[in-house]
Amino acid sequence: MTIDQASKIEQGLPELKLIHCVNVISESNQPEPVQEALQYLRSRATQHDTEAKTKLSIIYTEDHPLIKKCPIESSMWSRSVFDKQLSNALAQCSALFSTSTDLSSIHLITTGANQDKQSHLCYLAGLLYTKGIGFPQDLNIGIPFLKIAAESDQAEAACELGRIYGDRYKYSLNESAESIHWFERAFECGSNQAIVDLAYGFFEGSPSVPKDDTRAFRYAKEGALSNDKYCQYIVGYLYLKGRGVAEDVTEALKWLDASASQGFAVALEEETAVYMYGYGSVKQDFQRAYACCTQQAAISIPYCQARLGDMYRNGLGIEQDYHQAFEHYQNAASQADTPYPYAQHMLGEMFLHGEGVPKDLAVAKEWFQIASTQGYEPAQSMLQQLDVMEKNAAAAVAQQQESESTPQSEKRTSRWSLGFFNKKK
Repeated sequence: MTIDQASKIEQGLPELKLIHCVNVISESNQPEPVQEALQYLRSRATQHDTEAKTKLSIIYTEDHPLIKKCPIESSMWSRSVFDKQLSNALAQCSALFSTSTDLSSIHLITTGANQDKQSHLCYLAGLLYTKGIGFPQDLNIGIPFLKIAAESDQAEAACELGRIYGDRYKYSLNESAESIHWFERAFECGSNQAIVDLAYGFFEGSPSVPKDDTRAFRYAKEGALSNDKYCQYIVGYLYLKGRGVAEDVTEALKWLDASASQGFAVALEEETAVYMYGYGSVKQDFQRAYACCTQQAAISIPYCQARLGDMYRNGLGIEQDYHQAFEHYQNAASQADTPYPYAQHMLGEMFLHGEGVPKDLAVAKEWFQIASTQGYEPAQSMLQQLDVMEKNAAAAVAQQQESESTPQSEKRTSRWSLGFFNKKK
């Protein structure tokens, strides 16, 4: 039975057709039906059909009458099940895979990339080599393929080059200028994926890419309008500081709040700080600061927890409550990833002065010591002061004990002198 005949029989049940195609490949030694079966499987696989990808990956794990075992191709199809980038790259080649009579997709890809310089195939080949999918990872082979694709207006390839050159860990290239070059190329090709990387690159700067607030604002504004939380933060921060754009605290708060509402911690910290201490035309507003710090996302942000501790400890906009202050300071001080030395210092002060907890100098010193080891200068200064106070107190006690233990000579009365002067002559 041919593939077309099977298609008519199995209309509405594509999974049965997939099974039939596998059977044809496993049993037939006639090129035409095998080619048709493989074309159909590839067509489905490049349209993000997980079952077709899985069947192709299994087919290439062993020899068949006309299709030979190929671990590289097997790896490519199995990886595409969960690798979205690879799956999208395969989808761009769908028309070619659905019509080619080549029984090896890997041969089809490498030939098309090396000889014909087809941009979609160059991008796909570049991914296979740079990510080490099937092939041993080799940037020296993969990067030139990606460059051919990027120079042919393949935005995804340009983005990938930007990521590879900017990477500090996986590829260890860390070439910021080259990274920015390819991200800008991707942006020119219409990619929105590059916007965040460009905004970050110019906002943070590097030895080879100086900070450029104007360009950072330009790219970040586009990303912010697309609802990217990091770009919204950059726009808000630059408005707040008047960098790359005229200072506008109201506009800054709008973007910081948009970013914070998506759970971006640094944006929520900045927004809290503006209301907590006032900034420019915005006056202190403890109620709004409190609202920022009591959001669900703020529970895991040490800065916000510490500000709640300050408000409860000092009665700023809310009723003073040492127990609540202690709880929030403790939450900030005990964060597993980013313990907050300021909060640790505040816990030391509360134990030192007995605010809501028993006075305990030893415990206070423990908290000051913890904050001090993280470089918190007020805690280091406090430890020095306490050390001096303890030494002075110990010296005073020792002096008093010495004074009490030393026997004093008995004072002789001076009445004899009176008798002396009253003696009759």
